[in-house]
Amino acid sequence: MKKTLSTVLYLIIAFSSLLTCAGCSQNDMVVYTLSNDQTHYVVSGLDYDPDEKPTRLNLSIKSQIDGIPVTEIGNDAFNGENLEKITLPSTITKIGDNAFFGCKYLQRIDLPDALTHIGNQAFVGCSLIELLHVGGNVDFIGEYAFQNCTSLSSVVFEEGATTLGTYTFNNCANLVYVTIPSTIDTIGWGVFSDCFNLRDTQFLPDSIHTIDGWAFSNCSLLETLYLPESLKVIGEYAFYGCNLTSVVLDEGLEYIGDGAFEYNLTLSEFSLPNGIKHIGANIIFDTAFYSNPDNWQTVSNGSGNVRGGLYVNDYLLTVDYSYTGLYTVEDGTVLIATGALYSTNVIGFVIPESVIYLCENAIDYNRFLFAVYCRVAQQPDTWEDGWNHVDNVTPQFGYVD
Repeated sequence: MKKTLSTVLYLIIAFSSLLTCAGCSQNDMVVYTLSNDQTHYVVSGLDYDPDEKPTRLNLSIKSQIDGIPVTEIGNDAFNGENLEKITLPSTITKIGDNAFFGCKYLQRIDLPDALTHIGNQAFVGCSLIELLHVGGNVDFIGEYAFQNCTSLSSVVFEEGATTLGTYTFNNCANLVYVTIPSTIDTIGWGVFSDCFNLRDTQFLPDSIHTIDGWAFSNCSLLETLYLPESLKVIGEYAFYGCNLTSVVLDEGLEYIGDGAFEYNLTLSEFSLPNGIKHIGANIIFDTAFYSNPDNWQTVSNGSGNVRGGLYVNDYLLTVDYSYTGLYTVEDGTVLIATGALYSTNVIGFVIPESVIYLCENAIDYNRFLFAVYCRVAQQPDTWEDGWNHVDNVTPQFGYVD
């Protein structure tokens, strides 16, 4: 009997101790490391028995220790932890790489106004976060910072923020609302790629001059395109695989990368402004515009009328791959795009004097090609290096019929 009472008493004390520990010790698990210069503390992780990993964590980070401020959430600090809630103090200025990577139970993150740095992959896979507010002091956002935050629906950047990073919001499948300040001038590589619910780009401010490669690729519900007049560069595959029906680009645009609007199956209206200096390969391949025979040049080459080139304004985008014989680029053409004369069955090309811009690899992999005739007396400085990528064919300048 005495032994039984002792056992019961031990269990009661142990259980009571566990309850007390559960109620008060989670914040005590947080490890703070003093910086080498002893000016601030860094949150470097959690300290607990690996066999007793907490199933849910609700943490409040200290603002200072003995008068020394806590200013950083270190690299991998909470990587893979079962973090549900966390309160960051106003002193935090930096969130390190992978700091909250894979915190799949984290429901909300309130970023302090003092924050300047969000590291690479800092919040990857935080799939329950729905709202994000980024303060105006943030001047660095690392690669894939919020990738796979699949519940994220609204992102607001305060005026003053200067960067969007690379693939920042990749595969944020429910993102529908975005506010970007005029202090940002570049939409980085893949920033909004695979954001399947993004429907328009009205949020782009007039300060944007560059939309980098893959920026909006595979935004499969994106059907309305609003681009600022300040825009000069559209990178490769920037709008690949969207649902655009019409693209009308403004004056001032100078560069369009490979495949920029490729695989927009419903894109039937497409126009380009004057002043473009580079057009990449296949910018409207696999679109309704490309598939419409009415948009192609019809040429008589001795065997009847055949499909020749696809011109938009004064730009030659491509020559039909099945064209045979000698192909003469239309007089008045000012630019020949990358790959426009690629993998065709032509035996020769005639390039008129009107061509100001001849893009890299404009002529490439033509197995029957034996002649390139250029009507200009010498190669203009505006023709890009490597425009003729057929090594065994030397262009002839000053050509006259």
